[in-house]
Amino acid sequence: MDSKEAHYLANLYGSNAPKVFALAHSLEQAPGLSLADTLSLHYAMRNELALSPVDFLLRRTNHMLFMRDSLDSIVEPVLDEMGRFYDWTEEEKAGYRADVEAALANNDLAELKN
Repeated sequence: MDSKEAHYLANLYGSNAPKVFALAHSLEQAPGLSLADTLSLHYAMRNELALSPVDFLLRRTNHMLFMRDSLDSIVEPVLDEMGRFYDWTEEEKAGYRADVEAALANNDLAELKN
């Protein structure tokens, strides 16, 4: 993890940042995610009860609002990692994917642009 990602996590989690960084000792980097995103996702699932990708991407990390340029590249890896963690069926995963797409359309103001 580079210093920029470490600073991001420290700013995002504040006094809980040591708990986030401690997860690095017990986790492998998720395919398609940076180590920082992997740690953030697992912290959100284990400690903040983030149950859906929209919850994680919008409320826990603000990816949807403030990091839109990099969001598309992590949506599927987040779905995959959450699916593994929560043991989702393909149908459940498809439902969460649809939720992410709807939230993205809303946040991107897709209706107004058409």
